[in-house]
Amino acid sequence: MSRGIKDLRELICVSRLTVRHSDDEMDFSDEDGRLSTAFDALSLGSGSVSSSRESSATSERRASSGTVSPDSGFNTNGLSPEMGTKGIGENAPGHYSSSHTSGGARPKSRKKKKKKTKALDTLPSRHELPKAQPLPPVSAKRETNTEPGSVGNVSDEDMEIDEESTEINGARNKDPQPVNFDGMLVFMDATVVADWLHRSNEAVTELTNWVHKGENFVQFAHFWLTDFDPLQRQRIMDMEYGVLLDELTVAFAAGKKNRKLRHSDIVQLLEGIFREYPKKLMSSKGPHMFLDHLDVLTSERRGDYKVLLADVKCSTKNKQFAQWLLATRAFCLVNVWSAIVLFYRTLQGRNVSLPLPPNLVKPKGDVHERRMYQAIRHGFLDVVHYHIRSKKVNPHYRDEHDRTWLFISVICNKPKILQYFITKVKLDPNLPCDTGNTPLHAAANCGNVDLVDLLLRVPTVEVNPVNIQCDQSTPLHLAVMHGHFRVVERLLEAGADRKASMGGLTPLDIATDFGHDAIVRLLKST
Repeated sequence: MSRGIKDLRELICVSRLTVRHSDDEMDFSDEDGRLSTAFDALSLGSGSVSSSRESSATSERRASSGTVSPDSGFNTNGLSPEMGTKGIGENAPGHYSSSHTSGGARPKSRKKKKKKTKALDTLPSRHELPKAQPLPPVSAKRETNTEPGSVGNVSDEDMEIDEESTEINGARNKDPQPVNFDGMLVFMDATVVADWLHRSNEAVTELTNWVHKGENFVQFAHFWLTDFDPLQRQRIMDMEYGVLLDELTVAFAAGKKNRKLRHSDIVQLLEGIFREYPKKLMSSKGPHMFLDHLDVLTSERRGDYKVLLADVKCSTKNKQFAQWLLATRAFCLVNVWSAIVLFYRTLQGRNVSLPLPPNLVKPKGDVHERRMYQAIRHGFLDVVHYHIRSKKVNPHYRDEHDRTWLFISVICNKPKILQYFITKVKLDPNLPCDTGNTPLHAAANCGNVDLVDLLLRVPTVEVNPVNIQCDQSTPLHLAVMHGHFRVVERLLEAGADRKASMGGLTPLDIATDFGHDAIVRLLKST
């Protein structure tokens, strides 16, 4: 399918970023409070960067003169764009700092100039690497039951659908205040930003087409939540973060070459833009956050996409810089998410997904409901829980045949999913579908003893529900008719009515007519 949103730049073209002190105070809007829809109006520099894009190597050679940042239209002396060329040579700072802006007249004495040169020599090497983030403790991997209906590594605590993500909220409360990067962004190479947007547009189109094909999202979600080892998940995130850091280093090559920027400045900028890493993505709720972002990136929900892009911890009063920051965040998200999905696709080695049975196909309707059907069919409890907990689907949803999620788990023969809906979501087990059958009718009809046992354990379940559309049939009648001895046994133990009439026939009459001798003896016994 094609992406509904024309392009990333529509959602990036905004007028300003305002300083915020919490996640709720950020305002990404233009003067009338709306995103601009003019895709081509997004200016990435002083000239037409789309017509003449230069490589990063060429950018570094142009920056060697120390006068202008490549295609940025701004001076490389660290002055903000509002200052223009006024005072160049008078107020040129020796090094950018995101915490304050240098000012004052340049010292003229030779002695002071020597001290300044000596101070520059103490700056970290251009090849300085960021300090490694301390890894969180990795617990022993829990055993994963790979049989159909497996719970995987989803614990009882994770199954609480009303539980709040304390780790993510805690990390958010500890976030630093927004940092103004205007003094740093004057060194940003606009041709690199233009290339990022081009690559992001191609990547998000490919990602969207793949995610919406067949059962790819559900299969990937199960892999990400259960099959992929948490330590490996952390390692691949660390690797992709390193790739982003390299990309940003290229974009600020001019500032680094002229010793106006340090590696730590670039690291700080990336921390403000890619805020999900490492605390949120590495928390216990990180896997769900990853799937949330994947869903938004590949959806047509323009409002959600705008909110996702605006989640940066940076401030600026310059419209051009605001667009660059959002373009950089868009590139970070699309680049990381596309790379990880590509890793999964390569790992699988094929792109084959089984079609849904005809009675479960939903050609139209909500994409999340369709994925929920697929997750139930495969017995992916982790994916089912993700859709319920993240409120992607209504727990009390009923399809075009009036079947609840609980009913669907019964006809798909998934005891683990049924148990989840009974104990965690607490769905009503007595709601019939449009044919008049209840979930207990369906379980007795298919002969699955595990399903029948789970339903009979619910205190409010009706053991003798009557289907008025089928000659007043009860679950016992259906179990006897199909010769399901163990199911008949369980229903009788639960108090099923042996004398109930279905079209004038008792369960004993039906067992006799069908020649189920063992069931006849069971029904005759006291």
